[in-house]
Amino acid sequence: MSFKPYDKLKMEATFWLARRLPPCTELIPIISQSLERRWTLRERVMMRLHFLYCEYCLRYLKQLHFMRDSARLGAEKIQDTATTSTPDLSEEASARLKRALTSRSE
Repeated sequence: MSFKPYDKLKMEATFWLARRLPPCTELIPIISQSLERRWTLRERVMMRLHFLYCEYCLRYLKQLHFMRDSARLGAEKIQDTATTSTPDLSEEASARLKRALTSRSE
């Protein structure tokens, strides 16, 4: 398998960069913190360079943000349905519910 000169140069540059940046194990906590705070300029540059050769860390970042966004949407939907679609019980229904709960606890 022969490489074109550009491909070989690109591969060498990637290896050079990978040797000089922190490994994934050191960057995972910083990636996780992106949900709670903004990265510093140094962290942003380091992450961008790391993402050039590490698709797994980039995928992890995307999954974290997807889960956060999904949880927010889910919480909003739950809150909306809880405030709009829960009718008040009539006094008769409320009394039946209280009787049923007290009879079970005895």
